[in-house]
Amino acid sequence: MPKSSNLINLFFLISSVFLVYFWIKSANASLYTLQLIALCIIFYFLNQIIGKRRPSLFINILILSIVSLILVATSGGLASPLFFLVYFLLFGASLLLGPNISLILTLTLVLFFLLLGPFDNLGNFLSLASLFFICPLALFFGRQYLRLLEGEKKIAILRKTDRKLKKAIKKEETDSLMWLSLELRQGILRIIDKTSELLSKPADFTWRQKENLEAILASSKRLLRTGEKLKKEIDETTD
Repeated sequence: MPKSSNLINLFFLISSVFLVYFWIKSANASLYTLQLIALCIIFYFLNQIIGKRRPSLFINILILSIVSLILVATSGGLASPLFFLVYFLLFGASLLLGPNISLILTLTLVLFFLLLGPFDNLGNFLSLASLFFICPLALFFGRQYLRLLEGEKKIAILRKTDRKLKKAIKKEETDSLMWLSLELRQGILRIIDKTSELLSKPADFTWRQKENLEAILASSKRLLRTGEKLKKEIDETTD
């Protein structure tokens, strides 16, 4: 993914975090929280339907970010039983958008929860601190996933090369068999026919010439048998 696209995606992802913060803090907007979640779900399904083959991963992560943070923020913030959704968000961003994005997203989420508060017990501080422990794991799995994708890409290239080589070998086999079956065989048969025809008139040749013709005839027959054997071997090898 180009660097410019990464920056744009990161901008919108960070914006979604602060959008949720201002939405929750706004007395008027917070009345329509359920409608916002429903709208996000509708956008998710539209993304799946419109992009049947390749739905936008970024839109999915953006929707996950908004819905997860709204659910966590409205159910207790750092003390929310749904706080684990934030971990899923970090892993999802790392795997689908790139490991480096998860680092900046972690810092943004820390700022989000610092602004959201409250910090009236140790559990809230531990929840906030857990983000710093989850971030390295998200980075690690994101990088491992990238390596896996690179490995699959190399395998795909090797498979494509293998198919091309097989096609080339098949073409060479066809060309070789055509040459052995038509040109070489027909040429040798013509030589055998002409030599046999000449030998049928022994009076026209000296003993030495007749001996040479017989040698040519024997060599031609031997070459014909060798060609047939080679054709058979090519068929057996490439089957």
